[in-house]
Amino acid sequence: AKVVALGGGTVLRSESRARLLRRGVLVTLTAPAAELVRRVAGNAERPLLARGETVRVIEGLLAERASVYAECHAAIATAGRSVEAIAADVLSVAARPPVPVCLGARTYRVEIGG
Repeated sequence: AKVVALGGGTVLRSESRARLLRRGVLVTLTAPAAELVRRVAGNAERPLLARGETVRVIEGLLAERASVYAECHAAIATAGRSVEAIAADVLSVAARPPVPVCLGARTYRVEIGG
């Protein structure tokens, strides 16, 4: 399996999100706002956090993006977990066979598991 890491804003563009959902398995990695603040502390490479008030900015971004992230095939919690455990979960999600719901032009696939 190939894994491509995207910035959190990539899936905000509906065209990009639709293409990603059709062509692969889209997984959201989640963590509480406080954990995300800890991870990015002192990182000047985060343009959306340059405004200051990092906790409030992150909480706002998570709220704004919640419905978009919910469209992903799976969400995996990362707080307090090793990279290896998270990677194993991502690969497990990617390996699940989809179940097609055949409705002609409205056909879609259902992901089973969680």
